[in-house]
Amino acid sequence: MKRLLIIICILSLVQGIQAQEKPAEKKLFTWQAFAGLNLGATSPVPKPKSVTKVYAWYPGSNPCFGITALYHPSEHHGLGMSIMAERKSFSATTQLKNMKIGTDDNAGEPISGNQRTSFEARYLTMPIFYNASLVHGRINLYAGVYASLLLKSDFQIILDTDPESLDESSFIRKSLDNIVRPMDVGLILGGDFFFTQNLAFTMRLTTGLTSATKDSFAQMSGQNLHNLYAFLGVTYRFK
Repeated sequence: MKRLLIIICILSLVQGIQAQEKPAEKKLFTWQAFAGLNLGATSPVPKPKSVTKVYAWYPGSNPCFGITALYHPSEHHGLGMSIMAERKSFSATTQLKNMKIGTDDNAGEPISGNQRTSFEARYLTMPIFYNASLVHGRINLYAGVYASLLLKSDFQIILDTDPESLDESSFIRKSLDNIVRPMDVGLILGGDFFFTQNLAFTMRLTTGLTSATKDSFAQMSGQNLHNLYAFLGVTYRFK
């Protein structure tokens, strides 16, 4: 009986040591949730000559949230895909000189004065990207492309052709919702910087490769507008 107990103890000890030495199974997929704000503008690049001065720029309140699936077959490399709902908006006050406003078939003569622009677009966005994991998973860097489906837009322009006058008859108001494209495609660069095992500070930049406005948009001497935004937020990594 004593020998049997000794054998059982030895076998239990060996199994315990083997269990400790066996590496944990590597997960091929990791899920993350994120939320934050977009800051930027839907703007021509470079600044057109007809915009002679920028008086003010106001970032909108632009929530962005979604979920990410990461596939990492190796320790340092992988692929990722996200689905997110986001808002991109801003307003600005500028001084214009000889600018057309509207579409090619309804732009009228070039106008000068002070302009107040407000732009808002709500998108359902899907980025696909390459992911590099560094410092034992503490830093995730990624680069890829995104496609956005427009859900709703609001594009308004108010032009004061006589800034020195208080007469509202000098105001020209235009609604340009119909010239916002239904799709936006662009590049995404960013990173997650984990300060705990699960929580990270997230930064990323997105720039539209396609114009956010239709080709018929005649404002700014033929220069169309592109979505140029930065995202700041937090990410939670599910274990």
